[in-house]
Amino acid sequence: MNNAFFQEINDLETWGKVFQSIPAFEKLIIKIFEKESLNYKEISHLTPGSNAVFKVDSFVVKIFAPIESDFNTEIDYNSEKLGMKRAMDLGINIPNIVAASFIEDKYLFHYIIMDYIDWKEGKDLLKKYSASEKVEFVGQLKKISTK
Repeated sequence: MNNAFFQEINDLETWGKVFQSIPAFEKLIIKIFEKESLNYKEISHLTPGSNAVFKVDSFVVKIFAPIESDFNTEIDYNSEKLGMKRAMDLGINIPNIVAASFIEDKYLFHYIIMDYIDWKEGKDLLKKYSASEKVEFVGQLKKISTK
């Protein structure tokens, strides 16, 4: 690939300036989707975390920060892949993993592409829950996490 990713990433501060920028990631996302033989039309934002996460049509692409960002995200990438596989094996309803790999450009980026599920975030739902509903929710989380 020929410098599709044009932004400089040399520490946490520079990663923080680009990790949710569609213009910074658009060419890289296109290359990833071409590599995976997936169609794409529209890229939009999702709630940011510490990695670059975008909605691309009916998919979510999570691009993990490269080592130059001062994050060691290879461990995060592998843990997330294994955690999602374990959840699927346990019958927990999570998004289907469409692809999980890496692409080397100016930097080496690990990525996971999964189906997009239209849902409300827990933080938004919990605001509307009564105390007893919150207790029930936490109980369900405990039950799932101890399987």
